[in-house]
Amino acid sequence: MPILCRRALCIGIFIVAAGGPSAAFAQSPDDTSAEHLDAYCTWRGAQADAEQSLLWAPDVVAWSWGDGLYDSGELVDNGALRGRILAGIRYDFSDLYRGFLLGDEAEAACARYRAMSRFEAALERSGHIGQRAALEAQQKVLAEAIPQAKEVIEGLKAAVAGKRASDRELRAMQIRLDTLERMAQNTRDTLVQLGDAPAKSPDIHALLDAFLTADSAYQRAQAKTQRAESWELSLAAGYSHRFGDTTSAPVFAGGTFSFNIGQLWAGAATERAIDAHEVWQEKRPGGPSGKLRELVRAHQFSARADREKLQANALMLADLEERLERLAPLKGQEAVSFRNLVWFDYAQLLAETAPVAERLKEMEAFLRTMEAREAARDEDNPQEDATTYVTRRFALAYKPTPLSEIKRPATPQEELKKLTSYNPRSLDLILGNVEHEVSGSNDFAIKVPKLRVELPGSDGRLGLVRFTYDGPSEETVDFASGRSRAQIGLKLRAQDSCNVLYVMWRIDPDQRIMVSSKSNPGQHLNRECGNAGYANLRPTSVTHPPLVKPGATHTLGAYLKDDVLQVFVDDKLVWKGDVGTLSYDGVTGLRSDNGVFSDVTIFSKPRE
Repeated sequence: MPILCRRALCIGIFIVAAGGPSAAFAQSPDDTSAEHLDAYCTWRGAQADAEQSLLWAPDVVAWSWGDGLYDSGELVDNGALRGRILAGIRYDFSDLYRGFLLGDEAEAACARYRAMSRFEAALERSGHIGQRAALEAQQKVLAEAIPQAKEVIEGLKAAVAGKRASDRELRAMQIRLDTLERMAQNTRDTLVQLGDAPAKSPDIHALLDAFLTADSAYQRAQAKTQRAESWELSLAAGYSHRFGDTTSAPVFAGGTFSFNIGQLWAGAATERAIDAHEVWQEKRPGGPSGKLRELVRAHQFSARADREKLQANALMLADLEERLERLAPLKGQEAVSFRNLVWFDYAQLLAETAPVAERLKEMEAFLRTMEAREAARDEDNPQEDATTYVTRRFALAYKPTPLSEIKRPATPQEELKKLTSYNPRSLDLILGNVEHEVSGSNDFAIKVPKLRVELPGSDGRLGLVRFTYDGPSEETVDFASGRSRAQIGLKLRAQDSCNVLYVMWRIDPDQRIMVSSKSNPGQHLNRECGNAGYANLRPTSVTHPPLVKPGATHTLGAYLKDDVLQVFVDDKLVWKGDVGTLSYDGVTGLRSDNGVFSDVTIFSKPRE
């Protein structure tokens, strides 16, 4: 009977009112990969169908025997059979309304479950922020490092074959290469497990708002269904016969209406309950907002740890880069082997640092989004103090040198070759003059017995001069000591005439490289200091330069870094030593005495 009723009596009402709950639950979710969402909605829709089948069907009124089933009045014939038979149908229109509300409640439950699932999925993904970017950064570093490491191994194998290195050293290097290859394999495996990257990261706050909205809608749907039980409107009709009664018609019809007056106050109470439920969802630790707060706190602690690790790694990387640069010009198998060890340490540390920097970048972007949403942060949130701020600024500002450059850092000779030539017209002539030889070039000639030149705005730590020696000058000028010689050289850190570092190539009467410091604190003019304050510096290594013959062209270069001076003649190191802590600083310059020089070009670079 209920099925007949649903098809015969109620199908018209269903079509007009809603079209049936099955149509609503047939829609596919936005996230088509989440089949459990469809399964849940199908289950809730089937539950609503089952309850609607009972509520929307009419009640069949039972018949019975007995004395005065509905009427206990006396019969005319006292000896007649007493009793009544009754059969009919009763339909409750309030049940029809509750049936529709159950369908709405099922739809609201489905929408709530979908919103909750999407929010929790986004929460789960947000727990791994920066993981893919970190792995890709590590993979990039290792993809560059491993081929270079294999080149190192091949070179070492050749050294072992030539008896220049030991098998033990080769095995130690091979272990380091194996470590890099294991890191690369683990990185590739983890990236495969992560699968394809999502097209776009979801807005977790928008998903949270959608869930809270859907949750409130579900609470209202439940409350509406419950309040529908406060009233009843039913109609009944059928056949009724009382034995022995020949005066009344054998049919009946009637209706019932009832209303619980508590409904007048239930609406306001329901709204208070829904508001309280929203507050509870916001405040409870295990609620959606609480889970998001816990995630933010976890990322704040992780970001702080990453900043500290990045700072430590940045300092170690900078130290290893400096070591590699110092080792670059050294020759011999022992120096090469030690440099290879340092390079492997650098490569592994860089492969460990790159993912930390990428993860921190995405994590800080996520935290900035969260903090922009939250007007007031929890008291137990970790606050960034001044030390951490400095750490972050240092770590994020430091850019490690690429491995391709670390493999073969620029040598001092290469740095000198990068210098820019200065136009003779831009020189600051302190004493003497130069003659511009060819228009459009920076070459000039020196014919005066004394020349003192400075390069305005230049970096006083490196310089190079190219020249052709044409013999002694026509006029010879003695020094203050009474002696004279022909020479040409560079001025480094030239503050003035009284405070300067000289790198001179003596040509006549003897040929050698001389480095001397002239220091006279507080004095600036030559008439103040004269010949005072000179100190010849001793080298830690020195070789004789080639003989300078008239008509020959040579270069003289000087490279000063960290108080260590290297002097190069025709790209070959001829002098190296520690100049100590100089009390002055200034520009690059040029000096010549008692010689004629042509095709002279002076090189330096602007001070940074």
